[in-house]
Formats: sequence, C-alpha cells, structure tokens
Amino acid sequence: MDLGVRLSDVLPFFFSTLFGFWPLLVLSPITWSRPHVRAFLGMWGLVALVRIAKALFPGPGLSFIPEPLSTILFIVAGVGLVIAFLAAPRRSSVQK
Repeated sequence: MDLGVRLSDVLPFFFSTLFGFWPLLVLSPITWSRPHVRAFLGMWGLVALVRIAKALFPGPGLSFIPEPLSTILFIVAGVGLVIAFLAAPRRSSVQK
C-alpha cells in the first residue's frame, strides 16, 4: 500500500529534529534516581549516532539551537563529559 510518503523524505526531518533536542536528551539522566557521569556519556553517545545519521540524511528539522552552533556545543559537551568521566573517582571493588 502506497501512502505517497517515501522514507527518504521522512528520515532527514526525523534525524534533524531528534538531534535538535540533544540538550534535553543528554540531560535526561538528571531525572533518574541516581544519575552518574556514565549515564550522561551514554546518552551523549546515542545522540552522537543520531548526529551521524543526520549527516547521512541531511535535511531541515526543528531545533533549539541553530546549526552549526548546535553541533559545536554538542562536541564541546561530549569533550566535557569525557573529561568528567576520566576525572571521576573510581570505586574499588576490593573491600577493606
């Protein structure tokens, strides 16, 4: 059944809009009971995959922050999360 809508027309808008909401997605672990830097970094990684898909399917979409500033801030946030992850104290599995 043909609805007159091609996937190649929908995917660019979907990925661009989903990436446009990256600040909310990356900060979503704040709502969890015990967020950790790993959770923020994991969400950032998932959104990075969406950004790669957006590069493969370029097109218009909705966003809070205009491009290219959005992508620059996204990369800066990722670098900051990696630094925070590396600087976070490690819990030892050995009990004293």
